[in-house]
Amino acid sequence: METVQTEAHVLPFEAESFDAIVSIDAFEYFGTADTYLPCLVRFLRPGGQLGIATPAMPREARELGVIPPRTSRT
Repeated sequence: METVQTEAHVLPFEAESFDAIVSIDAFEYFGTADTYLPCLVRFLRPGGQLGIATPAMPREARELGVIPPRTSRT
């Protein structure tokens, strides 16, 4: 295992490098652009798992049946 400190929008990894990516209480700070999630999942190997835990989403998306619509903050 290796620790890397980097900016979340400039990740120094090859495509399909990980079996799993987990973000705990952080995605809402760097993943707000519509293009970020597709960028992030390219680092997953085929069949890889993505886990995101955030206080902004108190229920799992699979329980809702859909990804909730994006809401704007005013």
